[in-house]
Amino acid sequence: MATIKKVFNSISYELPVRYDPIKVLGSGTFGSVISAFDKEKNEKVAIKKLLDIEDFVDAKRALREIIVMKYLKHENLLNLKDLIYLPSPKNLPIGEIYLVNSLMETDLHRIIKAKVQLSDDHVQFIMYQLLKALHFIHSAGVIHRDIKPGNILLNENCDIKIW
Repeated sequence: MATIKKVFNSISYELPVRYDPIKVLGSGTFGSVISAFDKEKNEKVAIKKLLDIEDFVDAKRALREIIVMKYLKHENLLNLKDLIYLPSPKNLPIGEIYLVNSLMETDLHRIIKAKVQLSDDHVQFIMYQLLKALHFIHSAGVIHRDIKPGNILLNENCDIKIW
């Protein structure tokens, strides 16, 4: 598989040539997210590189995230469009794992921080979608464990997806 390398904020991304990296969207404890253009599907996507998978516990956490994203399909949950695995060039037990998802424009944390004034209708619509998604995942016997504004993604129509 032909790949393209790009470095953002000292984190190296090695992606198939089908994805054209654009910019960094954010990073957290377990991963760093960039936006990219999918040339095959002709759409923008978000690509999360899972970081610091060094032992069994980290691998188990990553696998849990992949399984939940793959099998729980709901309009208010982030869907897994593609999974990219590149074997480690350093002969480490685990290589690089990338999760390709739908690109959402922003998250609730950024909206709160920017002091955007949301109408009562916007708040009700966001809460309705959030509760719908939580009901769905709880009905499947899954607990999210990290519901926070930064993991509630929004687009310009105020549609949300939980990450």
